This record gives sequence, structure tokens and C-alpha cells, in this order.
Amino acid sequence: MRKILTSLLVISAVVVSVAVATTAQLSDTEKSTGNAFTVGTIDIAVDNENPWDSTRQYVMEDMKPSYTNYINFEIKNVGNNPANVWKTLSNYAYTDVLDSEPECEAENAAWDNANETCIAGQAASDIDRVINYDMRVELYPEGSDTYVWHETIYMDEDNITLSELKDTKMYLGMIPVNWTMKVYQSYHMIDVTDVNENLYQGDGMTFDMTLYAEQLTNTVRLENKYESNTDLSHTLWDSTYADLTYKVMDDVFRFTLDVQGMADGHYTLVAWEDNEDGTLYSWTWGQFGGTEVLADVEVVAGVAHVVDEVDLGENLTNSKVWLTLGDLGDAGDSGVVLPWSPTTTLFETGLIDYYDSSL
Repeated sequence: MRKILTSLLVISAVVVSVAVATTAQLSDTEKSTGNAFTVGTIDIAVDNENPWDSTRQYVMEDMKPSYTNYINFEIKNVGNNPANVWKTLSNYAYTDVLDSEPECEAENAAWDNANETCIAGQAASDIDRVINYDMRVELYPEGSDTYVWHETIYMDEDNITLSELKDTKMYLGMIPVNWTMKVYQSYHMIDVTDVNENLYQGDGMTFDMTLYAEQLTNTVRLENKYESNTDLSHTLWDSTYADLTYKVMDDVFRFTLDVQGMADGHYTLVAWEDNEDGTLYSWTWGQFGGTEVLADVEVVAGVAHVVDEVDLGENLTNSKVWLTLGDLGDAGDSGVVLPWSPTTTLFETGLIDYYDSSL
């Protein structure tokens, strides 16, 4: 019995020895240490204030029909990432003291001349319905006095009133790091025909302006615009547009494009880059060096839906994006001829960045 046990132990030992021998291999071990993720910052300063002085007030006094007043300021991106910026008008509050005879009578009340008071008057409190709003933005690289991107978001001629914009999140565009966006706003008290203008004598209104900055998201809207005073900038805000959804960072440019309301035909989606310092390439229409073809797009019955990818082999920095009529080349082509056709083109409402993770 003891010999059998000994034999078994020997056999076991041999088996173990064989197992070790059959798994022995040449090898090398390398280790990468200190890998890390870092989170960037999103931070803006307004008129060199950071934080923006919440007690600062812009006052527009003694407004009358046909008068226009302005509130302008500058937004600088002082964070270390490009940022999309929105503006909101909110917290409307109204004041109306019936302290004049014309206003009292306009509101179908009785004026007590002896005491100079309005009797049983009902004050109107909708002055925001007779104030037209317009807004334009311009984007300046650090240290430059020349803007490289601009857009008129609303024009006075659009007849968009403050009442229509209450609590509306208005997209101003993308601000690259250390760049400055100048915001120009006008408030125009319009002539009204459906009411007695004396209703608004002595009226007042306060409101808040809020600026919101956010890291680059993966969507930009392309809009049809037209030339106003030879200045291509004004968004039409109608049913013609395209939404471009893309991966901000990936090894290829992956995207989805949804087009609405365009005339049927063959279009090309292109990215248009300025030089890295923000200056424009030297170019004329038909000879533009900064164009990258992203996709061919066929619009049928006014719509198109494209899901695609293109290996650009480079980043897109502070890039404009256009959907323009015609066949300008194949996806990935660069430096292609770019015709000038503003009435058949959709333009970006904010610059985009794409980072090629394979570089």
C-alpha cells in the first residue's frame, strides 16, 4: 500500500513538472504609468467682469415711439475650452403710474384736474409688446480688431418684440478660447396703430439678462440667410434649415445631417476653416483653400437624411459649415472650388470644432 501511494505521488510530481515546462515562454513586460483624465474649464467674462456684476443695471430712459436705445457688451472666453453661449431675457416686471391726462384718457378713465389724478383707471402693463428687439454678434480672435465671424440674429425690420422673446434661450454662437464676442442689441419703441400710443406714457419695465456658456455640444443648426446692406448675416428663421449632429472627438468625422425645406437638388456639405490665428485665407470665390468636403447630399421633396463618416485626417478648428448647391467634389476633398450662391446655401449659426482622436 505504501508503494502504491509513493508511485502516485511521483506521478503527480511528474505531471506538475510537465505542465510548467509546456507553458514557459519568452516574455517582456512594459507598464504605462500616470495615465489621467483631466476636465477642462468653461468660463466667460463680460465687459472684463468675472463674475459679471449682478447689480449692474442698464437704464434706457425717456423712451418714446420711434426712439431706439442700445445695450452692448463684450463676452470673452477666459476658460480653456471653446464654449457655446446663449442669452436669455427674463423676469419681466412692469410699472405704470397714471399720472398724466393723455394716458388717463387713453385708458378710458376720468382725469381729476383739480387733484391731478386719474380716477378708476386700469393701467396697461404690456410695454414689451411695443418694443422691437434686434441683436448682432461679432467674433474677434485674441489681439485682433477685425472680426472673422458675425451674424445678425434679429433685425428691427423683423418686428420681433420683447414680449415674443421672453424666456427664450437665444443662441449667440461659439467663442474659441481667448476670443471675444461683441454683442450689439437695440430696443426700438415702435409706432403702434392698434392702440392709442398714449397708453404707454410713463410706463416702465425691468428685465434680467442671463448669459449661459456650455462646452461644445454635438449639434449645430444651418440656416438660410440673406444679404442686408451687402452684409451676409441675417438669419431668416423660417422652415428652411438643416441640423448637423456630429462626434466632437473621434477617429473619423461621424455625423448625421437632417435637411428641411430646401429646394430639390444635389448639394455639398462643406467645412470652411480660417487660419489658426483667426485670419482669413487669401481667397476669392472659386479659389478657396480652406474648404473640406464632408458629404454629398441629395434633397428630394425638400428633405434629406444623411448618416455618414469621412476620414479627414485632421482637426477642424473654429470651422464654418455650409450646405451649398452643386457637386463640389468627393468627401474628404480639400481646397475645392466654392461658388458664391447665398440664396441656395445654408450657413452655420455657430462655429464648430472637431478633434481627430487618431492624430
